[in-house]
Amino acid sequence: MGVGEIKFHEIDGNLYGGMLTGSAHLTWLKGWQMQGLVNVKTMQLHDALPQFGIAGEMDGDANFILRGEKLPLLAKAPHLDGKFLVKKGLINTIDMVETSRMPTRKVASNGRTHFDELSGVLQIDNNKKHLRQIKISAGVMSANGYVDISENKQLSGRLNVDLKIRADLGSVPLVLSGTLTEPVWGTKR
Repeated sequence: MGVGEIKFHEIDGNLYGGMLTGSAHLTWLKGWQMQGLVNVKTMQLHDALPQFGIAGEMDGDANFILRGEKLPLLAKAPHLDGKFLVKKGLINTIDMVETSRMPTRKVASNGRTHFDELSGVLQIDNNKKHLRQIKISAGVMSANGYVDISENKQLSGRLNVDLKIRADLGSVPLVLSGTLTEPVWGTKR
C-alpha cells in the first residue's frame, strides 16, 4: 500500500436483511476515487429501494467507481456495472397480464405482477440508471426488455410480454413512461 491509498480487502456486513461482501480501493492524491466490487445475497429489495415498488430477495454483484474532488462528493456521480436476480417477487405498479390484454392505450400505475424470477444488468452512469437485458418469468407470462431512469427520475422503457395462455397475441410490447412515483404503462400493437 502506498501513500494516499487504502485497500479494503474484505468488506462484510448485513444490508437490508441480506449479506454484503466485497472489496474496495480508495485513493486521494489526485482527487478522491474509490473503486471496487460488491456482492449481495438475499437482500430485501423493497426495503433497499422502496421507490421502485418491487419486492423480493435479490442476489447480485457489481463493479463500481466513485469519484469526487472532496471526500463528501465521492458518491455524487457514481459509475456501476452489475447483474441482479430477484426471486419470488412482486411488482406493485402493474398487472402485466391484464395490461397486455388491453387495446392500445395508456394506463396509470395499478395492479400487481407476481414473478418467479426477475433478472438483468444494472448500469449507473452519473445518476442515470439503465436496466438492460431484463427477463421476467411468472408462470404463464414471460417478459424481456429495458428501462431507463433519468437523473430527474423520468422513466422510459419497453417490456415485450408473452402470454402462454393467449398464443394469438404474440409478443405484446408494453411502453413505459412517467416518473418513479407515477409510472405510466401503455400497449403498442
